[in-house]
Amino acid sequence: QMLDAEIALWEESGLTPRLWWRDDDTTELSVPLSKLSDLAAQFKVPVLLAVIPSLAKQELSAFVSSNPWLDAATHGFSHTNHGDQDTKKTELTENSLGRSVQDVAQELITSRKNMEDMFGLAASQILVPPWNRISTSALQTLPSIGFKLLSTFTDQKLSTDIHQINCHIDLMHWRPDRLAKTIREVTDELLICLQDRRISDFPKQPIGILSHHLVHDENAWEATEFLMSYFAKQPCIKTLTQAELLSLTH
Repeated sequence: QMLDAEIALWEESGLTPRLWWRDDDTTELSVPLSKLSDLAAQFKVPVLLAVIPSLAKQELSAFVSSNPWLDAATHGFSHTNHGDQDTKKTELTENSLGRSVQDVAQELITSRKNMEDMFGLAASQILVPPWNRISTSALQTLPSIGFKLLSTFTDQKLSTDIHQINCHIDLMHWRPDRLAKTIREVTDELLICLQDRRISDFPKQPIGILSHHLVHDENAWEATEFLMSYFAKQPCIKTLTQAELLSLTH
């Protein structure tokens, strides 16, 4: 009821809530991936799969191309932690052991080629850094490599000319234990995001949902189905495709 009331306020203001769905860490076909695909098709919610380029199986290419509600984005290179011992996990960074920013750039060049070969140009132009982190030096290389869109988490704005469209609601609690959030928790977060976005200076900025199909338990799947079904039942809500996300960068 509170969500319905909030959506009504958007409509009264002549605004359209814009949402999008990102799912991280895809490498191969699996039962959870098929389940996510089925839900996306059932409720007509586009899902952008963050695919790990160096680990992606060729079979994924045909699977994504045959599922109109799935698209792909570039999820780093191999999802390997190169952070120093006293830092948070991060792949796209130089480090004290001799890994240079040029090494990171070369991996991303390879990632773009792999993704373009498997999923097309659009997939190779969207970068989702593993663990939602990238070093400042690596960030500066992205335009010359050819990335058009960067996606991390929350409304953090990194120092780059590349357009950013982030996620805001993660279906998982990662600490202290990896547990799924309940439907109540994710709807409470969605309500807050909608309220904040409506009264902000940028109400057209998309709100991102983040899932991780490989680690979903029953609660996570219930939350996934609830959110997708809710979006489908609300004609005021617009869920964005890969192409529509990229169009926002122009």
